[in-house]
Amino acid sequence: RDHAAATQITEPVRLDMYTEDEVYLSLLKLHLPHVLRNPKPRAIIYNAGTDVLEGDALGCLSVSDSGVSQRDAIVFQAARQNNIPIIMVTSGGYQRRTASVIANSLLNLWEKGIIAKNVIG
Repeated sequence: RDHAAATQITEPVRLDMYTEDEVYLSLLKLHLPHVLRNPKPRAIIYNAGTDVLEGDALGCLSVSDSGVSQRDAIVFQAARQNNIPIIMVTSGGYQRRTASVIANSLLNLWEKGIIAKNVIG
């Protein structure tokens, strides 16, 4: 356990093993507004890990591919609504489909107009 890192977590959210989309996304929606207000960050470095995906042996959660896209849209939309610059980094995810899940999520953000069309391509 990384005690130094744990001291910097201001909004701890505990997840049960094999948490699925409904609970995962509802907890995100519940806690994200508070995180973006107390205090308001100057920028967001968003660690968009895919080890939350169902079937990932290390993440031990059960979030679907669609759930990851929804999660990313929620976070990006919140950043945009609060005028906070956001940088997305990817991590985790130890399955063959991880790259396509990330690509589909980015495409979803672009298609919804959440990220600028000139960012991709």
